[in-house]
Amino acid sequence: MSSMGKLHGLRLGTALKILFSVDGHSDSNQLLQLQRNEVIVLVNLLNGLPESVKFVHEVSLSIEKKIQGLLSEPPA
Repeated sequence: MSSMGKLHGLRLGTALKILFSVDGHSDSNQLLQLQRNEVIVLVNLLNGLPESVKFVHEVSLSIEKKIQGLLSEPPA
């Protein structure tokens, strides 16, 4: 497995660990324990999130303009 595959797997595994660590009850005694590499992955993920959101916004605007242009063209 490539290092990028391992990184994505660790991201997914960490996210699932966080999601399933709390069973839905408001029990504040339940502690979430993350390993060092899991914390690093989360920090890096959060660091790249704004850039990803910006990219999705720009692409969606581009697609919207393209669709509007296609809809405004007269049929051939």
